[in-house]
Amino acid sequence: DDPNSQDADDTGTTRKPRQRRQQQHKQQQWQQDDKQLKQEQEQGRSSSDASTRLQEQSDAANRLLRQADRTAAGIEAGLQHEQSSRQTNSQQNGQDDGQAEDELTATNMQEQLEKEEQVQELMSVRRQGFAGQLKHVQVQNFMCHHNFAMEFGTHVNFVSGSNGSGKSAVLQAMQCALGATARKTGRAQNMKELVRSGCNTAKVQVTLWNTGEDAYRHEAYGDWLTIERTIKIIGAQKTATSTWRLLNQQESPVSRSKKDLDDMLDHLSIDATNPLAVMTQDVSRDFLCGAVADKNKYELFMEATMLDSMQQSLVQCQTLVEKMGASMRDITATHTARRGKVKELQDKLQKLESAADLAAMRSTLERATLWAAVEERTRKLEVVRQNLEVTARCCW
Repeated sequence: DDPNSQDADDTGTTRKPRQRRQQQHKQQQWQQDDKQLKQEQEQGRSSSDASTRLQEQSDAANRLLRQADRTAAGIEAGLQHEQSSRQTNSQQNGQDDGQAEDELTATNMQEQLEKEEQVQELMSVRRQGFAGQLKHVQVQNFMCHHNFAMEFGTHVNFVSGSNGSGKSAVLQAMQCALGATARKTGRAQNMKELVRSGCNTAKVQVTLWNTGEDAYRHEAYGDWLTIERTIKIIGAQKTATSTWRLLNQQESPVSRSKKDLDDMLDHLSIDATNPLAVMTQDVSRDFLCGAVADKNKYELFMEATMLDSMQQSLVQCQTLVEKMGASMRDITATHTARRGKVKELQDKLQKLESAADLAAMRSTLERATLWAAVEERTRKLEVVRQNLEVTARCCW
């Protein structure tokens, strides 16, 4: 046997494990590269799908706008054709039908104005939302969002995303801006838990349309208004404070009062805590699953239909009526007592008036007595004077 062959075998046996390790390492790298490539492809597909969906939505919106423009143009052309044909017919009828022609023209003009108003209303609804409808939301340092903004269409809006991407956080931000407490959001017990970790201030802005007949103080706010809520964590105890601002269309502050916010929400019939308006995940889970749902469905129904608040209002009204009844009884008793006292005083006054009359009569009688005495003495003096005169005549 060749000794070199043994050495070659030994060298080969020592190289085989090293080659296997190198091959395994390469295979692992290839697998990792394949996984990364697949993830990138999936991300590319999701982004391309999202862009495709956005493009489809924009195309559909553009088609609807073009269709509306064609409809408006068709209505306008039909109105012009109808008006021209009626004018031609009226010219052919001659001057005898002048009065009927004027009435027909006025009717046509009225119909045309009504159709134009309908077309303008149709176009305005498509481009503007109704009073109280969402237009824009922006959050800063709120829950998982650092700085996020979202525009809403004037019709139905769908928000999609993976778990943990912050869909519910946007919903809770809208609730907080519209006056809901942290407990009502179902995500926190106090406001400081809604501030992003590592930050001391969070800001939420919700913009609502303010157009149409139901607009709230349109002369002050314009076609849309913005509700801004700022949450600050202050002090060593890390207590949270909230401040509100109501901004107009030019983003100038109009009010900082919570009462004005409540008045605006009441005017627009917005209740961010109503389960029919905002149903959180916890409420949905309690409503659909388990025995707890059977117990809470009635309470949820009462709260959603606002019968609960109406019942509380009725109880408060009943309590107020009872208090008013008790007050009325007290007032009635006091009135009766005072009425008796008034009668007593009136009797005294009548007696005093009678006494005054008697005093006046007495004074009159006293004067009459004095004058009677004067008259009596005057008669006596007259008799004495006459006697003296007779006596004097006799003496002479």
